[in-house]
Amino acid sequence: MQTFLYISFHKITMKKRYLVFIFLLMLFVSSCTFIEEKYTGKAIVEPTEGPSLRDAEALILLEPNSSKGNEVADLIRQNNGKVKYITKEAIIATNVPLTKLFKNGDVKNIFFNGNMYPLEEPYKKETRLLAQNWVYQEEKPDKDTNGEGPIPHIESDLRVKSEIQGGLFKSTASSFCDRPGTGTAVNTGFCDTTEFMAGDVSVAIILMESNGMIDNETEDWNSTEEAEVTSEILNALSWWVERAEENNIPLTFHPTFYYKVPTGYEPINHNSVNGDTCDYMGDEYLWKNDALGYLGVTEDCWEGEITFLNNLREQDNTDWAFAIFVVDSSNDPDGRFLDNKFAYSWLGGPSFTMTYDNYAVTIENMEVVAAHETGHIFWAFDQYAQSHGCHVAGDCEKTTGYLNVENQNCVMGGCTSNEPSIMRGGTSPYFSKQIDTYAKGQIGWLDNSEQGKPYILLTQPTTYINEYSPNPTSQTELGLTGFAQETQGHPNSNPYHMTWPSVYGPLNDISINSISVVEYRLNNGPWIEISCSDGSCDSREESYQFTTVPAIISLSGAKNLFEIKSKNNVGFESEIVSEEITVKKQGKRTLISELSLPNIPSFRLPWQ
Repeated sequence: MQTFLYISFHKITMKKRYLVFIFLLMLFVSSCTFIEEKYTGKAIVEPTEGPSLRDAEALILLEPNSSKGNEVADLIRQNNGKVKYITKEAIIATNVPLTKLFKNGDVKNIFFNGNMYPLEEPYKKETRLLAQNWVYQEEKPDKDTNGEGPIPHIESDLRVKSEIQGGLFKSTASSFCDRPGTGTAVNTGFCDTTEFMAGDVSVAIILMESNGMIDNETEDWNSTEEAEVTSEILNALSWWVERAEENNIPLTFHPTFYYKVPTGYEPINHNSVNGDTCDYMGDEYLWKNDALGYLGVTEDCWEGEITFLNNLREQDNTDWAFAIFVVDSSNDPDGRFLDNKFAYSWLGGPSFTMTYDNYAVTIENMEVVAAHETGHIFWAFDQYAQSHGCHVAGDCEKTTGYLNVENQNCVMGGCTSNEPSIMRGGTSPYFSKQIDTYAKGQIGWLDNSEQGKPYILLTQPTTYINEYSPNPTSQTELGLTGFAQETQGHPNSNPYHMTWPSVYGPLNDISINSISVVEYRLNNGPWIEISCSDGSCDSREESYQFTTVPAIISLSGAKNLFEIKSKNNVGFESEIVSEEITVKKQGKRTLISELSLPNIPSFRLPWQ
């Protein structure tokens, strides 16, 4: 066919050649359209006629066992896309750069509008179930028969570490919480696993499976139950991503599912929060310690959980991490532990626990419970009556969270707010997508009215210049190096960190912002952008290097003013650092004869 086209093309006239060229061009364009139609399952619609593919939610499938999820997600973000999930083998995002993704060797396929083929091995189970949930997701009707009332019997679902009676637990926690934390957020401590709900968050979803080594087995996960749990938890995480987008908060989850994690115990047949295991942390740690050992952690109890999460966020290159433990209860008479709990969370992390059918809530509404408990993970109080943080009328003024926000939407009398909200319980707020101002403030979503940006993002980078050597120098070109970094976050006012030593760790001011631009200028000339050393400016710390040439340096013996600054991703600039360089002629050569030491500014935040 190629030979025929070649011979025919040379036998026809110039005019006909032009027509053939137009025909082949149209054929090529239509073939490109076919490629994208194959992924979308429907014809491409121009923006003037409807939403474009860039606006639709996409599932980007990577190669099996890929480790390139973060790199592909960065490519999407650099092109103004928004990323909802990142797993080892798949990404869900909107506003994706199709052309660049098609050219990326780590991307296997791109799907739109829930149209894709079923995945098989070697893709992991979590990837296959994530894709299945993405294809078949449907909006659920409001099943809350209690209107805005609490989810049945979810009272006392919040656990507060500082109120655990075990003295050994408190002294041990205060010792390991003093370590530096892992992950990408700036200035995190070891126990700062979920300080505010923004940035990149690792989530470990751990489905426990009894193996009969200690207790008799009464529960066994099956594939249908695993698919249900996967779908419900992903829906809950999606709920928070959507609320974050509505509030101009950057939020991406990195879920990892661990199916059938073995334990010698049958968890549902034990107490949960009651019991003296791990110095009165509760008998849930009988089987949690088994899980931690299976997941490669040598420490147990509280320290083991925190260590696992630090390992996870270091592995995923994320800011935060928390765990969700799910216990099979499909054969249990009421879906509750022996102490009548079915869902509960530690305030501020590191984890929350749910049973499969969540007592009267049922598996069909697990997403509601998971969304509510995730609020607790990021320091939100309950707002329904007789709950922690909303027990008596005076609790309206009780504060929590990074920004130290009151609980004024508590249903107890005298509070200033009375709105349906995810933290009040019930299914209506979830399906109506409601979260009140005070709950948003407690998880860090409070705006600064003057800056028009969330307080947690009000940070300022700092720019540094490395000392040049030798000085003076005979070089006619001056190569300068340095780095810019986020050094300090918005002040942390969390009252649970105020007293140190404590079970929450020291009070750290944390930033999740990154460097986006580095610029320099000479002699008050125009600002010129510098390339970061790794090729893109998008990390919490970026190094730079560039060379000034004699042509742009004054040769008159006057001092040459060299200035440099950086900017972070929310638009705040560092203070300018400067060098004064005097260039003198020596024969036919140009000599840098005077180079000042770097002028490092004092750090000042935008609100100071």
